[in-house]
Amino acid sequence: MSGRAEFDAFAKNYDEALSEGLSLTGEGPLVYAERRIAVTRKLISKHDFKADRILDFGCGIGTSIPLLNVAFSPVELVGIDISIESLAEARLNVGLQNVRFESVEQALLRNQVDLAYCNGVFHHIEPSKRANACRMVFDALRPGGFFAFWENNPLNPGTRAVMARIPFDRNANPIFPGRAKKMLRQAGFRMEVIMSWFFFPRALAALRPLEPYLSWTLLGGQYLILARKQ
Repeated sequence: MSGRAEFDAFAKNYDEALSEGLSLTGEGPLVYAERRIAVTRKLISKHDFKADRILDFGCGIGTSIPLLNVAFSPVELVGIDISIESLAEARLNVGLQNVRFESVEQALLRNQVDLAYCNGVFHHIEPSKRANACRMVFDALRPGGFFAFWENNPLNPGTRAVMARIPFDRNANPIFPGRAKKMLRQAGFRMEVIMSWFFFPRALAALRPLEPYLSWTLLGGQYLILARKQ
């Protein structure tokens, strides 16, 4: 991931900085977080599969943790991140008994996780280190486990405009969907679903029911690759 010091500096005003960028869309971060997890849950529910243990890879200040908890009712949720200050904020923000937070260095997960969830993390990881990060997720999953890989879509001009307004995203290196697919395959994953979401800002919210029909274009603001450990 990008420098620990960078995200340590934004730990206390992360949501504020993110909201400033997303204000272009007319929505706040929670709207997108809820939709991502709803889409993930719907796809997972098509399989005879119970996500008892979930990993939030690059959990930041823990925004997605309560949403994952409600959506999947897991026995355990583990959030890991490179930023110590972000983890400290997450522990303050999330008071769930089945949740623990660990630094990337502390995390010793191997064949233990049913579902790994990751949103907008890999564009902050140096390209030379992405394969190792992907392999870390692969190793944490049990055989048959799923990886919900959400990323900002550089094919979407709106996404680029939003990222340009966010201090910790301005200098990030977005990953094109094709590159992400190759990276996941090289780590050993099998691709299950590839789609994109978030085509319409709030001003065009009436058109959002069309998104499932547009998802195959991979032109939405974010894309999802649902991969599986064989």
